[in-house]
Amino acid sequence: KDRRVKLEVLFHQERSFDRGASPAPILMVNDGGDKEGGRRGKVADGLEIGGSVDEVEEAKWRFQAEMLRSECNLLRIEKEIAMKKMERKKKRMEK
Repeated sequence: KDRRVKLEVLFHQERSFDRGASPAPILMVNDGGDKEGGRRGKVADGLEIGGSVDEVEEAKWRFQAEMLRSECNLLRIEKEIAMKKMERKKKRMEK
C-alpha cells in the first residue's frame, strides 16, 4: 500500500506540472474485489497523503527541478548528435 501511495503522489505531481499550478484529480480503479466492474474514487490530495503544506510544495519544486535537469540533459545529447550528423554530411559534401 505504501508503494501505491507513492505512485499516486508521483502521478499527482506530474499532472500538476503538466497542466500548470492547478492539480488535476486522478481516478483509480478499486481492486477490492468489487463485482460491479470496479468503483472509481478521487485520489487523495498531497496534503491528505501526508506532510505539511511546505513539505508538499518543496517536493513539487524538487520534482520539477529534476524534470528540468533531465530535459536539459536530453536536449544536450540531442544537440551533440545533431552536430555530429551535420559534420558527417559536411565532410561528404566536401568530397
